[in-house]
Amino acid sequence: MRLDFSELYKIATEGLNKNDNIKGLIRACLKELFSLMEADIYHLNFIDAYPDYNKDDRFIDRFKKTYKHHCRTHERYSLYSDFVNKQMSTIRLLKYKRDRITHPRNMDDTNVDKLLLDRIGSFSNRIFILCVMQ
Repeated sequence: MRLDFSELYKIATEGLNKNDNIKGLIRACLKELFSLMEADIYHLNFIDAYPDYNKDDRFIDRFKKTYKHHCRTHERYSLYSDFVNKQMSTIRLLKYKRDRITHPRNMDDTNVDKLLLDRIGSFSNRIFILCVMQ
């Protein structure tokens, strides 16, 4: 799935450089990023769930608890705390935009731009570090 995201992001970035109309690709990148994160959370908790894991908890809560538990288990807690301190506002912003794209309430909710694509790319590089550590 990560390769799917990487390829989609690459196509969107190349399209942006060619001035193609790539808004659909940017929206797809954002949705795919959160699909990957959901899959990672599910699999990490399938292997070694945090105490009181509940798949019905809010996404942000499951994300934080899962990675906190995973980082502690692998003695990488500083990686988690650094990520949370620097990236939680970004994850909330991206999650809000993903929710608005998925369930628009007005025409502006589906608008995307280069800045969003840049945030998606930057954030995905950081989140994949958390996902691949062992």
